[in-house]
Amino acid sequence: MAKLYEALLVGNIDQAEQVTIVNPLATALSPDEVFHVDTAQSETIAHVAQAAIAIAGTGEALVKGECDFKAKTTAVFTVGDDIYWHASANEAIVSSSAQTGDFYVGMCTLAKASGAKFVRGRLNEQYGAVAPSASASTSSSSSSNSTSSNSDSSNSVSTSSGSTSSNSDSSVSVP
Repeated sequence: MAKLYEALLVGNIDQAEQVTIVNPLATALSPDEVFHVDTAQSETIAHVAQAAIAIAGTGEALVKGECDFKAKTTAVFTVGDDIYWHASANEAIVSSSAQTGDFYVGMCTLAKASGAKFVRGRLNEQYGAVAPSASASTSSSSSSNSTSSNSDSSNSVSTSSGSTSSNSDSSVSVP
């Protein structure tokens, strides 16, 4: 069976930045699941779980690095565009489509035409600058429904989380 994911690191792991987090939510996170942490400075830092993260579990999450994000197929991105995460649909969208609860995930690094299933971007990087460091993460909030092991739909959550869940996921598969 093909692996399903919301975001997948495409660059060198040595050039990425990971943080260790503890998941305080009542939901587990799946490998490669996109979620966010709100900092004490009222900033939102996007994360990508590197492994399953159980409820109250500890694990690693990316906060910087180049990733392919599952995207709304009708969305069109050009290099330098902001990428937002649609919290309820669990997919990357253009900034003009962002609504309350959606959050910034990064900057587009490879153009995406309508119909394509993924957009490539640098996690938490803004055109000409890098978004705030995730080391200031202090509080958490939920951005959607709960996920559980081997479920058919993956849900993004916000947290100051950690790692150990399983193969719940989004609707896109890769070889």
